[in-house]
Amino acid sequence: MSQHRFFSSLLLAALFSMSFLSSASAQTDRIALVTEVSGDVALAKAGTSAFTKVDWGTPLFEGDRIRTAASSEAVVLFSNSNMLTISAGNTFTVSAASVSSPALSGPVRAVDGELMAAASDLTLHRAGQGEIEVLGGLRSGGSSSDIEVTFPRNSKITSSRPHFSWTSAGDFEEFKVIVRSNEGEIWSEMTTETEMDYPASAPELVPGQTYFWQVEGEDMLDVATSPLVTFEVLSAEGLATIENGKAQITALFDGAKSSSGQLYMIGSMYVKQGLIADAITTFKQISESNPSAAMPHEILGKLYYEIGLKDEAVRSLQTAIALK
Repeated sequence: MSQHRFFSSLLLAALFSMSFLSSASAQTDRIALVTEVSGDVALAKAGTSAFTKVDWGTPLFEGDRIRTAASSEAVVLFSNSNMLTISAGNTFTVSAASVSSPALSGPVRAVDGELMAAASDLTLHRAGQGEIEVLGGLRSGGSSSDIEVTFPRNSKITSSRPHFSWTSAGDFEEFKVIVRSNEGEIWSEMTTETEMDYPASAPELVPGQTYFWQVEGEDMLDVATSPLVTFEVLSAEGLATIENGKAQITALFDGAKSSSGQLYMIGSMYVKQGLIADAITTFKQISESNPSAAMPHEILGKLYYEIGLKDEAVRSLQTAIALK
């Protein structure tokens, strides 16, 4: 095993052990999660007096204290589906028995059960030892193929006419995009670009059916082929669930400064529905809004791994390790 691969293995094993062991504890003890931080917000763990900076995704336990400075605010999501805004200039003691104080925030907002279930599935997921060992074997260092398909990739999508995209490390004159079903090839087309829309003239894609696609790159002497990946068009029921969920989330955050909180709920819903690419886009936005937070990068690492982008998974997890 190369030194680079050995380092990556240790890195991933360390991160996933650290991340999921903390999640295991959270499954029995954690009662809340910080889903929005604006300004100077600090946390004193139960039984301690020292306050330290709070980042997005910080888990909260019984007796922890959250302190907000002037012009600062925090939003906390409790495991009992209540969401509390801690306004500026307050110190709030976290308790499962009482999650609200009118002096702090006014009425508690209640999160819909399905939305809360999606959020819990995302943050409380715990990998088994076998999964950690597999993840620990990942390495960064470039794809083994000169062509890497990027979207759609091992994920559900919302459009029956997807926009295909890929990257190329070779000097190819043309690319051939091929889409297959279980019954064989259903469409292919040539292009000189590294992206293409599935045309209206091609056979309609059926929701709920798995499709396979890949790209062939051609030059004067050779043909290179990308790995075969899958995608599935979300069903009408799934699309309705997404639209309904977005409407509920919009209503939930109406008038509140909770952009990261909204994105967290939306991203969790995307993961629940298998829209991994959409979830990745969403958690990238959260990471950009919360540059010192490790949790968004941990989530991104897991999502990248799920769709098979191993180099991206390693880079995200390396970032999470550095931030921790």
